[in-house]
Amino acid sequence: MMSTRLLAISALLLLLSGCQTLDNQSTDNALPAQTVLENGKVGPACLDYFDGCNQCRRMYINGPAACTKKACQTYKKPVCHKTASADMPTYSEFRCGEGTIIVIHHADSARISGAMLAEPFELPRVTSASGLKYADGQRAFWQKVDEATLQLSQDGDTVQCQLIPR
Repeated sequence: MMSTRLLAISALLLLLSGCQTLDNQSTDNALPAQTVLENGKVGPACLDYFDGCNQCRRMYINGPAACTKKACQTYKKPVCHKTASADMPTYSEFRCGEGTIIVIHHADSARISGAMLAEPFELPRVTSASGLKYADGQRAFWQKVDEATLQLSQDGDTVQCQLIPR
């Protein structure tokens, strides 16, 4: 009984320690205001930020964020603490037919994964007249703005993809 109570108290303290706010911290060292968009939300290049209620982090530009789950009655001004560097990978998610894929764009390659694929794979970036194109002679991914074409084999069969807005 005592060990269960001690375990519950330890878990509660651990949870509370991860939910500290920035109320008492100075924002003088915050990054430039352009990392907080006009609508009051944090921009996609912000990797470590306070969203007005919770602390959040993401691994990639435009990637999903992991945030503390604190409930707030009032929200404060969002603050970006760390922005991505120019060589940081970019995260994109696409709906391709009935499935979705995730594309992590690096400077010279892209890693493509998703449930509709047998396994994740990486493609080198190749020259294209427009958009971003990655290909290895068998598979290809060619993105133009918010549309893309995914080719999974040499026979030329393709799937049309649409960027899922974040």
